[in-house]
Amino acid sequence: MKHYFQILALLFGSVVLSFSQDTGNCTICCSFGQSGYADCQDFEDFIVGPLVPQASPKFTLFSPTAQNATVKTFPSGTNNKCVYFENVNDIDYNIDRVLSEDIAARLEWKMYVINGNGASWGIETNDPLAYPLGVLMGSDLVGTVFKIRNGGFINLANFNFQANTWIKFAIIFNPEQNSFELWVDGKFIYKVSDYMSNKVTDLNLYGDGMTFPNGFYIDDICYRETDADIACTLEYNPVCVNDKTYANGCFAYIDGYSECEYYGGECSTSTSETNHVLPIFYPNPSRTGHFYTQDQNITYTTLINTNGQSLPFVAHHGDIDLSHLPCGVYLLSGIKDQLPFQVKLVLLE
Repeated sequence: MKHYFQILALLFGSVVLSFSQDTGNCTICCSFGQSGYADCQDFEDFIVGPLVPQASPKFTLFSPTAQNATVKTFPSGTNNKCVYFENVNDIDYNIDRVLSEDIAARLEWKMYVINGNGASWGIETNDPLAYPLGVLMGSDLVGTVFKIRNGGFINLANFNFQANTWIKFAIIFNPEQNSFELWVDGKFIYKVSDYMSNKVTDLNLYGDGMTFPNGFYIDDICYRETDADIACTLEYNPVCVNDKTYANGCFAYIDGYSECEYYGGECSTSTSETNHVLPIFYPNPSRTGHFYTQDQNITYTTLINTNGQSLPFVAHHGDIDLSHLPCGVYLLSGIKDQLPFQVKLVLLE
């Protein structure tokens, strides 16, 4: 489903986001490494030639009549393999996941657009005829962010890019907020705020876009999901992600971010997820089941274990009593100074 005869509707009424890029290839999986991903495909194990069926079922043709893409070495004469798209090549990278509310997901890949050519991709969720987010890379070096609704295109934003260099895309899904974000080379581009489906079907990569002929490479496609029950240290080493401060990089990782999206230190203006909001409990870990805090203006909401089960607790005069529970790791949520928080409490034998 590609309605590019309506493409002119994309070219008006948008804001262009311009940014510089580092030279050379991006480090696609960042400092967390490929081992932290449920799937990370660099195409090195494939033979040179048609991508499908050798990469199936992870990669499939968009439709029975779609044209195949080709595994090639890049640049010519090297051993580094990637996938080349031209003209009307049309491939799906299949994810087929329904995310729970407490799980963030991250999809990232890199793209190399040949000068004078174009490239296209779109995210498919619950409706194959209505992409909630897609990008057309034009020969004018402008990336057009769009969505498809009721069979037509809606322009969301534009950004500038460079041809003949690797560009890193990242999409961070947050089902609890009914949203996901698009980042390009570590720069925030757009947030889809009406994402009402937790399904992630596939990433559609195709050539029949804004410019003809098309020519681009794809490499290092990685996907992972993170669980809010990951035990993060409460060490205060703040990082900033798009005007939101996290206590440390672990909490940003839980929300789907990596060092590609955050920088060290507090945000200059932010909604805080930091130690200034997190109440401090001691001792933590505790062997008695009692955790004390001197912080004020706190309202506690829920206590869950690592399986996501909600549990009863007693809170009285700065004392959180978990003595009735078995040893383990618990996550306490609440409101402090009108801002939400979540802290880890560890109960030892």
